[in-house]
Amino acid sequence: MSETTESGVVIDSEYLIDFLSRAVAYPTPVTDAGETDNQVLGFLEELMASELETLGFDMVDFDEMGNVCGRLDGGDSSMPSLLIVGFAMTHPAASMPDPFMARIADGGELGESGRVLIGRGAGEQKGPLASAVAAFASLRDAGITPPCDLHLVCLASGETGRHDAIRSAVDHFRLEPAGAIVAVCTSNDIVIGHKGRVDVDVIVRGHSAHSSSPELGVNALVGATEALRRISEIDPGVADSDLGGRTMTPVSLRTSPEAAHTIPDEARVRLDCRMLPGDTPEQVVALLTEALAGLNTFQIEVRAGDVMYPSQVPADSWLVKELSAAVSRASGSAPLLRRVSAATDSGYLNNHGIPAVLFGPGDISKAHTDADYVVIDEALAAAASLAELMVSS
Repeated sequence: MSETTESGVVIDSEYLIDFLSRAVAYPTPVTDAGETDNQVLGFLEELMASELETLGFDMVDFDEMGNVCGRLDGGDSSMPSLLIVGFAMTHPAASMPDPFMARIADGGELGESGRVLIGRGAGEQKGPLASAVAAFASLRDAGITPPCDLHLVCLASGETGRHDAIRSAVDHFRLEPAGAIVAVCTSNDIVIGHKGRVDVDVIVRGHSAHSSSPELGVNALVGATEALRRISEIDPGVADSDLGGRTMTPVSLRTSPEAAHTIPDEARVRLDCRMLPGDTPEQVVALLTEALAGLNTFQIEVRAGDVMYPSQVPADSWLVKELSAAVSRASGSAPLLRRVSAATDSGYLNNHGIPAVLFGPGDISKAHTDADYVVIDEALAAAASLAELMVSS
């Protein structure tokens, strides 16, 4: 069953299901190769770029990382553009049975009404991507020229936990949109903010000795234990009413050298540090450095790694108002505005002056599970909302 928007644009359900099925059937799980994985790059070139060309985009091009960007020219080139961001990469197949079959089933077996499409990434990245692509297809089928230029970027990332891909695309394609929609699973709610994340390594150095004579060495593992105790006592400050508090979670501990009967001369603690909107990685490093000052027996280094910035858009901003109105026109009811804990590329965009929100079908609680699916009616509703936004912005 197709969906018709208030503006008369028709979302073709058969097209959406076909594209989503092809997208799920093209495996793009995260691997050690990250954004350079051949399957991910193949998906972008063989499926995404080909689809955008078939849809009649005025420009389809790649950046140095293999991210693909399509531009649909609007009626007024002086108007700021609108950007939609999707992702190629998914969680690994893991224990999910037949993860790349794109199976359509009755949602009743999963506690849902209507049909669902099951497959790895269907409910997290590829369902929202399919909704965006179907929205563009609906404009082509209706012969509608949007008011402003529209960009659809599909990134090689999705599960890497860093902003490298979106940074490359924004810089290469010189994207300066009035706003951006990051197409990920939000159950068609509009997510206006989330926490950020910075990986921090606390490196503790001593010097080695034979473990039969521990007094001759300075055991870096002992220093790491004291560092972890101090970190656990750091005051995280005032919590956010929606997002909760800042966290500094130890996720790994490695020592070297890894040799028998040897006191380690280095211990490296990896912390997953979650930031609230307004926080910076520099503040996190400064707080840790201050807490670890005075461990004079050891040399301590605090080093920031991969970063995903916090995100926040005012509820009364142009972007939120326009998207809310589009959802209301498409569905007949106002969307829920909320904030989440997970970090996304909207943090990068907002941090670089491009207002961005999250929007798309799919339930985040099903992501990375064996029940990775999207409700087809929900994907159609998301496509209708995006089409309404495209023709009105």
